[in-house]
Amino acid sequence: MALFSTATKTKKISKRVLIILVIVIVVAAAAVAGAKYYYFVPRHAVPTAGQAASKGEDLGAIVQKAQDFKANNQTDQGLAYYDTQIKLHASKDDQAGLLAAKAQLALGADKLDVALAAAQQANQAKETFLTLQLLGDITKAKGDNAAALEYYKQALAAVPSNMPMIGPNNIKMQLNAAIKELSA
Repeated sequence: MALFSTATKTKKISKRVLIILVIVIVVAAAAVAGAKYYYFVPRHAVPTAGQAASKGEDLGAIVQKAQDFKANNQTDQGLAYYDTQIKLHASKDDQAGLLAAKAQLALGADKLDVALAAAQQANQAKETFLTLQLLGDITKAKGDNAAALEYYKQALAAVPSNMPMIGPNNIKMQLNAAIKELSA
């Protein structure tokens, strides 16, 4: 009987160890996914749990809905949707993120004046290397290479020192390439 009892205990311990191992793997995978999201999405575009709960719609859902408008050839409705959401979000960080997303949507639709105005507002609300790079992209698209060069230089100087610098998303390499292209 003692042998049976030991085998049963071993199976129970093995099940517990397996469950704990699965939980650790799931938590580690979530942490890695969160780190990727943190580094490759503008920091000001990530709502806190309280911000998302108090507004009903988080910023990711808002951006997705605006992109859906664009996918359906309804860019003007997407831009108007951003305007409505910007008014509903009181936080400067939220507004900066929504304005930057609106500028990117307008840039993609070749509405450069709308894009420039939104990017300038986003940069005024919260200056980051991303808003400066966006301003560089827009002014370059408008043909103002001198202004684009200055925005790219400012963006490069504003890249946080703890930003990962590997792979195709290496922002410093992208900015240096843009600066080199415009300096030639």
